Amino acid sequence: MKKILFILFLSILFTSCASLDDLQSSPTVIDINGSVFTLDAYVWRDFMPPTTSDGDPMRSTVTLNLISGPEILNEVHLVRQYVVMGDESWAADLYELSIGSSTYAGTSENGPKWGPNVYVDVILEFTYDGETYLIRSPNQLIEKVE
Repeated sequence: MKKILFILFLSILFTSCASLDDLQSSPTVIDINGSVFTLDAYVWRDFMPPTTSDGDPMRSTVTLNLISGPEILNEVHLVRQYVVMGDESWAADLYELSIGSSTYAGTSENGPKWGPNVYVDVILEFTYDGETYLIRSPNQLIEKVE
């Protein structure tokens, strides 16, 4: 029984992670049955006291924007976000989820100590009606908060 549960766990783990190629080639605009979405991202590292001199780990907020079409955000589920820098990637679950009439946002924390002042791509994985989607916000600056 333990072996079956372990195999099930591994299959879920590996099927839910996107490849680096999938992340880097994900679109910046998605049309789902006439509902058109874009992604905004804000990425930062905190260097304000009382942090150490090398700063806190990276944090990020993503916002899925419905820019036109039918309102389907109540049926969307934000799964996780990815941050890609070159050939490295970091995946994180989202918390502090908030939904508005045309936006759905979430935050992640405890990322790598990349940057600051380097550019990354931020990708959101979400589901709608049993399908999984990736949407990308390219060239986001990891800001240094002091």
